[in-house]
Amino acid sequence: MPNNKSDMSMAGKLALVDTRDPAVAFRLYHIALFERVLRQLFKVGVKEIFLWTRPDSNISNLLRKDFTSNFNLNLIFANVTPDNESEWLDGLPPARELIGLNGSGVYDLRVIEQLASMKGSSSIEFRAESPLAVNVPTNLLISCTGNLSDRLKQLKDSNRLAVIESSSMSSYVRFLRRRVDVQLTKIQDSKKLRELEDEMYENTFKGTMEWIAVYGYRIPVRELTRLVSSTQISPNHITSLALLCSFGAIPLFALGHIALGLSLAGSFIILDSLDGKLARMTIRYSSAADRWDHLTSAPTRMAWYLSLGWHLSNHDLASPLGIAAIVYGLMPVVDKLTGVAFNARFGRSPLDYTPLDAAVHLYTVRKNDIALMAISLPLGLITPAYLLCSVWAAATWLWHVARFAWFALFARSGADNGNRDMLA
Repeated sequence: MPNNKSDMSMAGKLALVDTRDPAVAFRLYHIALFERVLRQLFKVGVKEIFLWTRPDSNISNLLRKDFTSNFNLNLIFANVTPDNESEWLDGLPPARELIGLNGSGVYDLRVIEQLASMKGSSSIEFRAESPLAVNVPTNLLISCTGNLSDRLKQLKDSNRLAVIESSSMSSYVRFLRRRVDVQLTKIQDSKKLRELEDEMYENTFKGTMEWIAVYGYRIPVRELTRLVSSTQISPNHITSLALLCSFGAIPLFALGHIALGLSLAGSFIILDSLDGKLARMTIRYSSAADRWDHLTSAPTRMAWYLSLGWHLSNHDLASPLGIAAIVYGLMPVVDKLTGVAFNARFGRSPLDYTPLDAAVHLYTVRKNDIALMAISLPLGLITPAYLLCSVWAAATWLWHVARFAWFALFARSGADNGNRDMLA
């Protein structure tokens, strides 16, 4: 029985996670389904959680070794059977809001975020084939009778439980620059786990990416994510290693160790993709690491191009090749600032503002240039490739400037997305 005096504080939302379904032990990216739910609740700030368990189960043994040290949650395990479920519900702390979830459900983080932000009684879908996803004041649950499903049905039938269809939720994910359908499903067949893992990975891949990302390292990074998720290596470890590679490439380029420099730059690109995928698949986010990654990305690329140009121009930045190096080096920062201004003006990235912008981005310079130079080096064509990439970088920036000017002249507002496809 819950004890609202000793077990629960009197602030914030509670959560109830039903782990009585044996399918809670299924694992996605080496994390049990119910643990994924706990991590998602932690992410949205819900720290007080009841877990309904079967009397014959020891669900805590399924938690990963790194769970307790990384997720500070107040977990209260309760053996709940059909015989005592109603009595247990009657003992809930009054005057609180409760998020109800199935431990065997696979939830889009947007579903958990919406439940955490809700006030009053609402359910996201209300069908037998969908996992439980409800936010309800405990006073309302206590006022009803029967088990949990009975009480929720009573609330729905009396119009005290609003039902929201997941299909009506916004599918556009700004960070990913793409639309992704909201995921809300139950897993009853372990044979579908691999397929679901691949689908989840694809749903975290940005909609507008460079050619080398889409056709080069997309699948290898997926398999690396699967492999690393089985270890105690965290996304922050990967981010740290990525930054070492990024900064380490700079002196190597300047000293003429081009092959090693390109190897570290390429490793950075792979690791920079891996840390984000690992964070989303294992639900271990770090805002500090994310900010550091974004703050250093353009400046380190600037340093790559300048240091390599310094070497290729024989340390003469006044030469034609040196001038190309200066232009090339400035482009990452200048283009980044152009993107920031575009986003501020139109409310969306220039990389996917229209289908045309998304298609062109596939062939823009970022990341593709390192691949081109890596191919050209063993062919003895590194200097022509470098010059080509410098022109390519300038053309990429000029494209974004031209698009900014076009939309500034012809788009009514950044919030008006209705005619974007026509403007393309």
